[in-house]
Amino acid sequence: MYRAVKVVRREDFEYERTFEREFEGIQRYEKVSHDHPGLVDVLHVGRDDAAGHYYYVMELADDEGGEHDEVNVETYKSRTLSSDLRRRPNRSVRECVELGMSMAGALGHLHHAGLTHRDVKPSNIIYVKGQPKLADVGLVASTGQKTFVGTEGYVPPEGPGTSSADLYSLAMVLYEMHTGKDRMEFPELPTNLEIPPTVNRDEWRALNGVICRAGSPDPRKRFESAHSLARALQGVCADFLPASEKRGRPRSALAGSLIALFVLAAAGFGGWWLWQDNQNFLKEHGFALAEGKTEAGSKDNPILPLKSGESSGEAVPVTAPDGKAGEEAGFNLVEMNPDIGSKGGVVIQDEVKTDAASLEETVVETASPEKPKPVLVADPLENQVAQGQVKIMSDPPAATVVYKGEEIGITETKLLDLEVGPVEIILKLEGYQDFVYRGEVRQGTQVISATLLEDRGPISGNPWMNSIGMEFLPSEGERYISKGAVTIEAFDLFLNETGKEIPRAGDRGIVHVSSDPALWEFCDWMTDRDRQAGYLGADRYYSPRRDLQGSGTTFFCSLDTAFGTLVINSNPPGAKVYLRGVYLGETPTVINDLRLGESELVLFKPGYAMEIAKANLTDTLPQDLFVELKQDASVVFGERWSNSQGMELVPFEHLQVASFETPIRAFREFVTEMGIVVETGLFQEGAINHPATGVSYPEAVSFCEWLTKRERAMNLIRPWQQYRLPTDLEWSRMAGIRGETGTTPEARNRLSGVDFLWGAEWPPPSGSGNFADMAAAVFFGSNIIPGYTDGFERTSPPGSFAPTESGLFDLSGNVWEWVWDPFTDGLDGLQVVRGGGWNSADREVLSSSYRNPVPASAKEEFYGFRYILEDTGIPD
Repeated sequence: MYRAVKVVRREDFEYERTFEREFEGIQRYEKVSHDHPGLVDVLHVGRDDAAGHYYYVMELADDEGGEHDEVNVETYKSRTLSSDLRRRPNRSVRECVELGMSMAGALGHLHHAGLTHRDVKPSNIIYVKGQPKLADVGLVASTGQKTFVGTEGYVPPEGPGTSSADLYSLAMVLYEMHTGKDRMEFPELPTNLEIPPTVNRDEWRALNGVICRAGSPDPRKRFESAHSLARALQGVCADFLPASEKRGRPRSALAGSLIALFVLAAAGFGGWWLWQDNQNFLKEHGFALAEGKTEAGSKDNPILPLKSGESSGEAVPVTAPDGKAGEEAGFNLVEMNPDIGSKGGVVIQDEVKTDAASLEETVVETASPEKPKPVLVADPLENQVAQGQVKIMSDPPAATVVYKGEEIGITETKLLDLEVGPVEIILKLEGYQDFVYRGEVRQGTQVISATLLEDRGPISGNPWMNSIGMEFLPSEGERYISKGAVTIEAFDLFLNETGKEIPRAGDRGIVHVSSDPALWEFCDWMTDRDRQAGYLGADRYYSPRRDLQGSGTTFFCSLDTAFGTLVINSNPPGAKVYLRGVYLGETPTVINDLRLGESELVLFKPGYAMEIAKANLTDTLPQDLFVELKQDASVVFGERWSNSQGMELVPFEHLQVASFETPIRAFREFVTEMGIVVETGLFQEGAINHPATGVSYPEAVSFCEWLTKRERAMNLIRPWQQYRLPTDLEWSRMAGIRGETGTTPEARNRLSGVDFLWGAEWPPPSGSGNFADMAAAVFFGSNIIPGYTDGFERTSPPGSFAPTESGLFDLSGNVWEWVWDPFTDGLDGLQVVRGGGWNSADREVLSSSYRNPVPASAKEEFYGFRYILEDTGIPD
């Protein structure tokens, strides 16, 4: 048996992260490749960091010039759909349907696992034992402009990287098979004379209709999923339809299942991932199941590498990462053919050796039983579709619910079974604006409620006035133009409502604005305002028009209905994209229905500077936009991070928590910059790293506000991130206390009993923290913990005692820490400090659940604070 290996070298990538992403991608692909017969099996993935490459071993394509099980080492060329089409350019409807169903099934399996192929084309469809399989899976995009991977003509206008883009590519493959033409000629068709008279014209036209829909340049008009495409292909040929879909020819469930089974098995439309789910059905009807044989890669079925003819990587004898072969790498290696060894390979015995100067195409034969073909069942993709139950309500009721272009109910609906995942639902009611819901369907039950807006939009052919009293007159087609130039009154309303400061002049009530972007800002503001009030639907927007007859600084507004598509990519990918504060998706993403004209998009990825990307859509054709992100020193939630004052913040739940109490040096920066006068004794001589003491609650809150403003200006934290004191419950969870009840700190006080950060012992073991010990007797006399010594009369420097498991120091002792909540719901002015301080000696007071109520204005030498950083998040 022969195998293939592809070697991917680090030197071929501009960035390390891109190389690592592709390695992670092939690892993910390996896990799903065995579960569908339309995917080439990846049998082993490994890497050799010293040599600077990773590799993966896979099934070998049939030899182009031989039978399925024959390989001529000297002349081997892999059999692909591309090589088949060179011999016979166009194929029958049945051949197209069979291959299309098989490939759609494979793509559906990939998409269900969260992966995309990115480069579906004839040369990447290989034949293994006569069955077509997708190979050369590019699971992640390359860096820079290489993010646009793929081959011209097979890549849709919006670019690769989505499930819809994969379906477009498959449509181009089927177009070439169906017509014999090049995909660059799509959608041109052959003449009637070029179509053989024996061809079933109905089936031929039906297949062309499926291809045209899957290959639409508008992704919104394509099939919603690979499953939908497969079902459409299944309906092209009458005898491929399940029995229940044929008129006048009912069959039993068993007969229908068997017919579908054999038809789909012939098409390769099924897989190992369905086998187990259907054993019971077959057993119940008297079918014996084939026993599974030893998996490839085991001791009884050894595998060795071979380059696939059209792979871009080099073929080498595989070496495990530690330099050894055998069981560690998943192979039972045998001795190489001497002829192969003479070409640069070496004999493999206990370990595999390679000569870096002679990495050539290598073929190795091993004795191995054939992998059994599992039983296939009909419609595998449908079995994988998870569903949720959704009830849709509206005010007013009786709105028509439209889902995937079909009416599915009237509000209030019954519970509707919808596929789990992203969904778009439209509610229509005469006299009201269409309501468009875009969200996620979850497993289980959920309710979608909509408030419909009365339709106050223009009536075709009639004058119209919008929400701010601007008059519009009908122009050509559906376009409306403002009756006059924009007034000072209208523009000033825009400035007042948005708080923007834009230079403007005025003359006889007409505003003069020189900045073109400002005109778009005005129109976007008016679009949003009128949509919220029901004057405009999502299908219209305002755009500015300069008054070329006047001074050139006045402008009109028109109502436009033309939208474009923006395909936005970034390096690295995964940046969130926002337009005027609205979340549009993560890169790479396709933004449909974007108004024409100039737009500013904000891209944000943790650990990278925020980027403003400017797009200018001039027509409805898709436009590409690529943004290079620059790494910066900003916070990445979930990772340890040091802020501008050198404070390390550690991740805890959804927060970043200061690992130490706020030190004197940090608080000194604050009071100096803010001009605050503090009492003598706040700054201990020679102890600037000790925690600041004598801090009141308002001062601690003001410090957090100051640090927030400062670090937002430094671009270290984002506008939606802020410093603050922890809440009472957050402080409890940091101390390991969970499940507390009560609505106030007063109600929760001491509910957990007497517990300590160090355990249940009393007195505390040596080194537990900085409390009122023997050294503090000079201040407190006998009010100390007898026999306990921590070595500090007053405060201690950070790191003097062991941290909690979360990495927080001095959560017990040193200084009392302010928390956000008031002690009670009343107006008594009492706040809360937690954790005890260097003055604490009482057993109950040092309990983790103890709340110490003190006036907000209190400024004791043992009151300090610890802050947290939270991300309030931009709505997605």
